[in-house]
Amino acid sequence: MINIAIFNNKGGVGKTTYLYHIAHILADRGKTVLMVDCDSQCNLTSYTLTERELRTSWSDKGNSIYKVIEPISTGTGDYRQRKPKEVNKHLFIVPGDIDLSIFEDRLGETWSSTSTQEISLRAQIAIYRYVRYAAEQINADIILTDLGPNLGALNRAVLGGCDYFITPLSPDLFSIKGTENLGNKFVTWNDEWERNLRRWKKNSTTSLELPEAKPMLTLQC
Repeated sequence: MINIAIFNNKGGVGKTTYLYHIAHILADRGKTVLMVDCDSQCNLTSYTLTERELRTSWSDKGNSIYKVIEPISTGTGDYRQRKPKEVNKHLFIVPGDIDLSIFEDRLGETWSSTSTQEISLRAQIAIYRYVRYAAEQINADIILTDLGPNLGALNRAVLGGCDYFITPLSPDLFSIKGTENLGNKFVTWNDEWERNLRRWKKNSTTSLELPEAKPMLTLQC
């Protein structure tokens, strides 16, 4: 199982469209694909689901990305074990949710205490853990995650749990500058997460599976 994020901190370069079509191509070729919408604009979800299906995913018993990790966001429990939405035989989606911005605030607040408090650690790896659970439920070959165009706490958490990320680019100076910013930020994020990993592995006080946070980068023009 391969976990790939589609990400660029510059908007308008076709991230969501790229993911949507690649996911369908892979599914048509018999690969089981899990799409995960972690962009609060929810464009991938709106491409994929009807409004009725979207309302259902946002309901109390829904399976949107925020609904499944809401207990962790509120500090009341672990992620909800709900299956992703089936699009067709080989294609599934964890729907996006505009309320994911609420969880991003919590990720920002808990980052500094991740190395010392398990409740903070659980917040940082909540999406990683749920996505792995969802992928296992459908025996996914590939996970494709759509991210918003920013360098915020949510993207830091999601990218840290991926194996690779693909950065679509436009042939302009803005994309070049955006890629430079991304590289610099990733060095900082990696150094900080390495300190967290060393602390938890040294003390062995948690049974949680922790991501290594070392995704490989592929550029796509």
